[in-house]
Amino acid sequence: MLLLTCAMNSCSSEKKEIEKNTALVDELPDARIIEDSLYRIQIPNTMKLTNSLDVNASLQFSDVFREQFVTVSEFDKKDHLDRLMRNKSAKKQLSALENFSTLEYNAHMNAKSLLLESKWSTMEIDGSVFKIKAVDVEIYGASKEISYWLAFVEGKNRLYTIKLWTPKNRKHLFEESANLIIRSFRERE
Repeated sequence: MLLLTCAMNSCSSEKKEIEKNTALVDELPDARIIEDSLYRIQIPNTMKLTNSLDVNASLQFSDVFREQFVTVSEFDKKDHLDRLMRNKSAKKQLSALENFSTLEYNAHMNAKSLLLESKWSTMEIDGSVFKIKAVDVEIYGASKEISYWLAFVEGKNRLYTIKLWTPKNRKHLFEESANLIIRSFRERE
């Protein structure tokens, strides 16, 4: 299974093909499945529901003690792409996911200085296509460096952004779980 750990350490070559995974993901130890009307995802039991991380997120969990955070935001695919075309932000030669991930990634990186990044990895899980990237950043004006795992997902009628983060000095404690959380995401029928 392609993990961002390898990509961050340059141990895998860039893949053009999409990795397909229809089997159930390895379960997170001590986790629960959170179900929404649109999707389901595994979240560690140590994380608590919150609403203070991102006003646009439909799901927000945090473990303040471990400094680990997860958000999921969802967008209507047709409305989002129509808006991009009207604003001339979309490139016609790119797929919906390419346009969405480029726009969302660039917005996310605003006011951040890039320290380290993985190559983009693409995979398909149960019919949804994922574009995933890990980045270490320094936020302008902040004293901490942050490690993010970003996944942009194209479902049947929706686009999703999954963000996970922790302080860079705690990255090694969250990296495996972050990858499993992303791979546990499933759009509901």
